[in-house]
Amino acid sequence: GFPSLFRADGRKVQVDSWGARQVSTTSGALGNTMAAFLSDQMNGTASNELFLLLGTNNYGIGGQSKATFKTYYQNMLDGIIAIRPDIIIYCVSMFNRATYDTGNASGAFGDDFADAIEELCLTRPTTRFIYGKNALSLANTVDGAQLHPNQTGMQQIHDSLLVYYNALQ
Repeated sequence: GFPSLFRADGRKVQVDSWGARQVSTTSGALGNTMAAFLSDQMNGTASNELFLLLGTNNYGIGGQSKATFKTYYQNMLDGIIAIRPDIIIYCVSMFNRATYDTGNASGAFGDDFADAIEELCLTRPTTRFIYGKNALSLANTVDGAQLHPNQTGMQQIHDSLLVYYNALQ
């Protein structure tokens, strides 16, 4: 589903994130995102804002290069925009993780993925880039991979993204 990230703050903002999937044409991520928008559009409940917090699994599990990830992310963005040209999309790069600065299997670093997302946002007027690395401290994770946020980490993410969101208004 698409939880309301800022429901407590009186806003209706859809979020696509979490889960063990990757942004690609084979993972179903694009289809799931587009299907959710179509469904919301049909019943009139769609928000005009969306936060995308995607790329972590492309980086870690998929070990993708910057170029491959950028192509998949571009296809997803363009698919969403084709369905909802009026939507504002906040594209959040992946949060900090233990391997962010040491690279993945293809030799890409966390900031390579952030750069890919930012480059795409610069050419699409309804997108906004948010640098996500600093939204989560490694100390606020629950696992040895220093990847999955604990309760404090979830609050840290919420608070960090809310600051960015308010600044972009």
